[in-house]
Amino acid sequence: MLNDIALEENDEVQVFAGSSMREERYISIGGAVRQPGRFPYRMGLTLRDLVLLAGGATESALGQAEIARMPEPGSDRSVTARTFRVPVTINDVPLTGALRPGGAQQQGGPKPTADAEIVLQPHDNVLILRRPDWTVPRTVMVYGEVQFPGKYTLVSRDERLSDVIKRAGGLTPEAYAPGLVFYRAENRVGRVGIDLPKVMKDPAYRDNMLLTNGDSLFVPRYVSMVDVRGAVNSPIAVAYEPGKKIDYYIRAAGGGSAKADLDRAYVTQASGKVESVTQHRFAPDGKPTPGAGSVVYVPQEDPANKGPGFAAIAGSTAQVLGALVAILAISRR
Repeated sequence: MLNDIALEENDEVQVFAGSSMREERYISIGGAVRQPGRFPYRMGLTLRDLVLLAGGATESALGQAEIARMPEPGSDRSVTARTFRVPVTINDVPLTGALRPGGAQQQGGPKPTADAEIVLQPHDNVLILRRPDWTVPRTVMVYGEVQFPGKYTLVSRDERLSDVIKRAGGLTPEAYAPGLVFYRAENRVGRVGIDLPKVMKDPAYRDNMLLTNGDSLFVPRYVSMVDVRGAVNSPIAVAYEPGKKIDYYIRAAGGGSAKADLDRAYVTQASGKVESVTQHRFAPDGKPTPGAGSVVYVPQEDPANKGPGFAAIAGSTAQVLGALVAILAISRR
């Protein structure tokens, strides 16, 4: 046999696998599939195989896929990929009106190529198209002091806060509109400050937000207290007094403690909006006015911003004076 080399003692023979001699190749899939991503390529892999590897198509799938493929060798160098559309089987039922490879709409005649017959190539990028009109029902929760609390399904893409409150029958006589608690679950936004009285008066007001899936609205009863917390001598709930500034409630809670930073005290209104003391250089500071159901918070002073105490200043001054006295005594000799 040609190149049949005689082996000797201590020789080593290694047989290389064909797969280890070439770079690993992948195929990508995205769009309306349950597990989009990149999968290792294997010879004979069909479009239907790839969709199954991706967990199958979702309900929003249009029944068409666009395949982006590397251009043929010798093609125009400005072309980085060529694309064509093909039919995709959804839940084992092929959709009618599918597209032929190349993009032409099938209008009778030969049956379009099935996805099980479409063999993919290395580095193909498959996009399972979504239906442009597809959307799942979006719901919001309305509870508290409204006539008909419950979970409401949004009937249009432009439904707003005032619209859903009207559908809930409006507010009850016991409702405290300024205390609306509005939460947005989307993107973990959390609580959003809303001025509901202005929204109910003027639907064009900026706080009349477009609603989205998962929003929740809670309208509380009227609360005639202001809660004072933080670095005060006696944290307590104080009876609400219309028009009183933040200082009034801090004094009613025993005033600020020894560690209080009164310049940074702030108010969280019942709506969730936060108001702080506004400092002016040549005019009195602007003090927020807490409303019913609000929270006044006095933070502690930051030790890093605290200057040297009186004892430290007095000690340093004494040392300087002592040094001056010593210098004068020496100079008179």
